[in-house]
Amino acid sequence: MLNAGTNGYGPDHASRRIEEELERIRPDLLVLAIYVGNDFGDLLRNKIYRLEERALVENAFVLHHKTREVFEAKARLFSGDGLLDRSALVRTLKRLYLSWREVEARTPEDGPDQLEAGALQRQLQVRRREYRRYTVQGDNRVKIMPDSYDADVALEPGSESARYRIGLMEAVIARVRDLLAEHGVSLALLIVPAPTDVCDGHAGLDLAPFPDYMPSGSSDVLAYFARAQGIPYLDLFPVFSPRRGPT
Repeated sequence: MLNAGTNGYGPDHASRRIEEELERIRPDLLVLAIYVGNDFGDLLRNKIYRLEERALVENAFVLHHKTREVFEAKARLFSGDGLLDRSALVRTLKRLYLSWREVEARTPEDGPDQLEAGALQRQLQVRRREYRRYTVQGDNRVKIMPDSYDADVALEPGSESARYRIGLMEAVIARVRDLLAEHGVSLALLIVPAPTDVCDGHAGLDLAPFPDYMPSGSSDVLAYFARAQGIPYLDLFPVFSPRRGPT
């Protein structure tokens, strides 16, 4: 058994890595973990793929100049003898922080399990802005951004932004499935819920404007797709949810 997961990767990154390493590793089974808290959003932020008439196509993305500067600074973290340059580390961390703040100054800082009053609306605004920039304005620049809650998929699953993210996710999973099938490898999905949804993170917030919100909604989307496509899966929402009742 090989743990090939990479911290910070989205499903699109995973699909590219699978494509590169499948022939060398030759597994019998591949388990693809999807974190529904922000993996839908990763697909728009990473800009590796896009949908054209519901078909998945590769996108001609470029690095935002501030993202490139951060990567170049990180490459200088080690001195010529391979030892960590602490002053370079401090400068890089500062540059990374400033890039986050400057590139998207209005991104809410609330984590997925720390949503205070008004944060849901702010999260939705950011998700809508991401969608418009990518699909309407054609912004193909990849920026370093802190991940945050996929509020549109959870709170407004019927919105244009949410439907695009969901369609993109399904297409990426289908791409992985088809690639594995060509090599005789089985695919299984591990669906990991967001803490906000599992742990009643919305308690005390006004959910009246979001009648379509269901705590399990983002996980249900993937579970439904997996069943429809005949992909084995394990949905962890009912495992961790306090609403699951006696077992």
